[in-house]
Amino acid sequence: RRQRQMCIRDSIRSRITELTDYLMNGLKRLAVQIVSPADRPEERSPIVSFSLGDRNEDCVKKLAEKSIMVSLRDGNIRAAVNIFNDFEDIDKLLSVLQSKLT
Repeated sequence: RRQRQMCIRDSIRSRITELTDYLMNGLKRLAVQIVSPADRPEERSPIVSFSLGDRNEDCVKKLAEKSIMVSLRDGNIRAAVNIFNDFEDIDKLLSVLQSKLT
């Protein structure tokens, strides 16, 4: 039983890491400033903070209108990836960010 639990935990960790990497790569493609540690995988967490500069507050409101839940923390936008998220959720977030950047 313990082995099964470890396997499930590893699968969940792997999936969250995959989604977090997908989000960070999307932010990099959009040239969004990533505030969270991004260069060293061992320093990353599923909580990703980033900034659109003076557009952060407006962007958080726009994301909420699209039912994309993020928060404004210390002047940055904070997104938390969870096992219940999928690539489509992240694509929606990135799409809103792209519209704010153009």
